[in-house]
Amino acid sequence: MNEKKAITNGQRTTCVVCETKREKGIYLLNHFICETCEEKLVNTDTDDENYPTYVERLRTIRNTLFTYH
Repeated sequence: MNEKKAITNGQRTTCVVCETKREKGIYLLNHFICETCEEKLVNTDTDDENYPTYVERLRTIRNTLFTYH
């Protein structure tokens, strides 16, 4: 799998979802998702007003896998 735990030695990385620098989170296909956003993504219902925003942010990760011509 391409998932790995983030380094928590004080290094801050920018979250692909909330765009803030955080220390703790996960990497999904080399893109960092902070703990807070990971929790929100897992627990958000599809009828939540924030759901479309989360989907759009995750699409940025997916789009890095493909080359469009």
